[in-house]
Amino acid sequence: MECPAETEHFPSSSKTSPVIVGDLHAQVDNLLKILSENCLLDCLRLKTATLVILGDAIHSENANELDKFDTSMLMMDLIIRLKLQEFIQLHLIQKVRELKFVLLFMMKKGIWI
Repeated sequence: MECPAETEHFPSSSKTSPVIVGDLHAQVDNLLKILSENCLLDCLRLKTATLVILGDAIHSENANELDKFDTSMLMMDLIIRLKLQEFIQLHLIQKVRELKFVLLFMMKKGIWI
């Protein structure tokens, strides 16, 4: 059975528990706090937990900060660094508007894919 791109599957036989985090809005401190609570990093290392970050992760919720990309860049950097760690199971589920936000940022910085 084929599923839409937005669908994430966790095998029923999996012994990993999903930790679902949403609406971070480029608040890096909030993600760091979540990672440090309840031994989550240890659980990620042991592969007993999977981190699922839902949309609204990389752009600020404050309208006057949307053109300031500092916190967004920090959040993108942290997520990418986490994703690159072999021991961490991480899924990032983004909305189309966040992808547009990233593309706008890249265009403003002269970065082309």
